[in-house]
Amino acid sequence: MSFHVGQKVECIYKFRRQTYNGVAPPKVGQIYTVVDVTQGATQPGLVLAEIYHHNPLGWAARRFRPIIERKTDISIFTAMLNPSKVEA
Repeated sequence: MSFHVGQKVECIYKFRRQTYNGVAPPKVGQIYTVVDVTQGATQPGLVLAEIYHHNPLGWAARRFRPIIERKTDISIFTAMLNPSKVEA
């Protein structure tokens, strides 16, 4: 799975500890913004905008899933508002 800066991600892992070196970990179901993607010795890490963490390797990327942001398109709904020219 590939992550990139600016991407929204959701935490899918319940961290066991209350704090990691004085920092509260991400919470399951919360949405975060990736500010950096790092490569640790064994796995990639995500640095998150909403959680300051002094560890430059960030949080393990496998504990997050990407959020798919779709562009809003209301054209189908505006077309429904136009009266049909064909009579039944």
